[in-house]
Amino acid sequence: AYEIRNCGWSSDVCSSDLYTLATANAACGVAPFPTLTRAWASEIPVLGAVFSRSVTGCPANGVGFLCQGLSSAFANGSTPLPFDLTALGAPSCTINVDPAVTSLFLADGTGTALLDYNLPALIPVRGLFLWEQAVVLNPAANTLGMQASNYARIIPGERSF
Repeated sequence: AYEIRNCGWSSDVCSSDLYTLATANAACGVAPFPTLTRAWASEIPVLGAVFSRSVTGCPANGVGFLCQGLSSAFANGSTPLPFDLTALGAPSCTINVDPAVTSLFLADGTGTALLDYNLPALIPVRGLFLWEQAVVLNPAANTLGMQASNYARIIPGERSF
């Protein structure tokens, strides 16, 4: 579903490929649906810099978790993804990324949470595929009381000056 394009040199990755959003969970719970996106349209994940994203469509002053991992194929190394949450009481909701690291976030009064991530200035991180997805607590959404957002792939790169 994802494709890395050649942008000139054989080892180059286009800056538009560094943060790619996937469609998922468009009907998970009740509207508004949580949506993960870049905080600013021109924002790209660069080593040694802050990368900002936002989650919109959260309940006002709501609580959520950002799940991040190294896979969109398996969670914990063996559970196939996407993981359907229907049997747990959240129809049309799936977990699409390995939740190896989870971080708490709080939405503001408009239902938006700003997420800043300090990308380390470490060369081994360059080109690593990282995956992320937001999970928002919403008792009105379904019997599980949560909604999952779309998910994204991050490829940390270097700024070209």
